[in-house]
Amino acid sequence: MQHPPHKPTARPKCAKSRKHRIQEKVMKETVLNLIQEHQAKTGNMSGYSVVDLKNDLQIRYKELRTILKKLYQEKDIKIRRGINAPLIFLPKKHNSRL
Repeated sequence: MQHPPHKPTARPKCAKSRKHRIQEKVMKETVLNLIQEHQAKTGNMSGYSVVDLKNDLQIRYKELRTILKKLYQEKDIKIRRGINAPLIFLPKKHNSRL
């Protein structure tokens, strides 16, 4: 008598691995630090463009977009319209650390 083949149980799609959560947290902190450094250099007069941020981090736009979406939803960044493209700023609560 043969046993039915064993089906491996898959994790639900919403569950993220611990490693993935740590990487995401590190990327969020890196993005916030880059924006903070840029604002310190420019005296809070100039935001960080998405293209410059993508190039400095050397990641794909799709990855950066998900990080920026989460930071925006958590109200850790503000997005303002620039002449050529949207610009990313830190809200005043983060500027106090500069």
